[in-house]
Amino acid sequence: MGELKTDELTAMIKSGDLKGSFLLYGEEQFLVSRYGRNIRKTVASSNEVMNATRLFGSFQDNGKAVTDIVETARTMPFFADRRVVEVSNSGFFNVRGGKKKDSKDDGSEGDNAPAATGVTGPLNTLVSGLPETCVLLFEETEIDKRSSLYKQILKSGHVIEFPRLKGKALFDKAAVEAKRIGLNIEASALRELISYTGNDLWTIVREFEKLKGYCADSGSATVSDVRDICTRKPEDKVFDMIEYMSSGRKMEAMTIYRDLAALGQNGYSLLSLIARDYNLLLSARDAIDRNLNKVETERHVNCMKFLVGKYVSRARHGTRAEFIQGLERCVQMQQDINTGRMIEDIGVEILIMEA
Repeated sequence: MGELKTDELTAMIKSGDLKGSFLLYGEEQFLVSRYGRNIRKTVASSNEVMNATRLFGSFQDNGKAVTDIVETARTMPFFADRRVVEVSNSGFFNVRGGKKKDSKDDGSEGDNAPAATGVTGPLNTLVSGLPETCVLLFEETEIDKRSSLYKQILKSGHVIEFPRLKGKALFDKAAVEAKRIGLNIEASALRELISYTGNDLWTIVREFEKLKGYCADSGSATVSDVRDICTRKPEDKVFDMIEYMSSGRKMEAMTIYRDLAALGQNGYSLLSLIARDYNLLLSARDAIDRNLNKVETERHVNCMKFLVGKYVSRARHGTRAEFIQGLERCVQMQQDINTGRMIEDIGVEILIMEA
């Protein structure tokens, strides 16, 4: 009972030894969903239609939903040993902290606000005495560890966190998912794709599906295929935009900006991304000037490791003063927009053309 590692949960699923309550949570919702599905199919393999109940949505203030969960969990399975009740994004693990007794009535919450029980009281009781014929599964994005239900599952069941994967762990997991859907992708192409998508496995797998169809005849996805068909993050296009701005190719930079705007990116968010990139380039230039080694540079430039080389390469062709000036112009433009002296879309265009 208590916290589990993913390999421990994998072993439990493979053996079929799944009992009690499970809480799967974390930023990597692809893995939360994948492991949740595997638990559901393992428990209700003989008759998923009759012995798997799935509930989605926020039920934090819904006493009827809690009653339904409790009654279903206590219902005998249909011609099987167990049933599974799967609850996703319920809100049951959020805490509405109460005020301290000695706090002023100013609407503030005490730092040590108690974990609110509310409608989850019957769920706490259910978890503490869950019938052997039921597996109770919760899948959440965010939780508050002060919540009474979290504490009860930690005591009586199993809790597994799925943070975002990074580096080699992300690469290896993505390679496994590519193989799972029947996509043969070169290692260099996979690295290129991850530089486009970031570390969101949902996005990576969606791009795999596109590549699988695109490369059906060639048999293997290459770097060229990734560049032809896969969608780059706005951050990557902003990097190109800054490079064009720095080299005087203002019309190319403006084309990228207008493409991003057409895709729904608002001017202020793009301005924030431009400022972020100048900050990263400044950090990379600083690492170069201080002659930091690879490990120190990766630590100093605060972005995903496989992107550090790109920023270092670009920073070699610029000066510290240039990046500081770009950052200061972004900050000034943000202030002008915030105070109403400048319209955000026009402000970004001026920033590009005056670079």
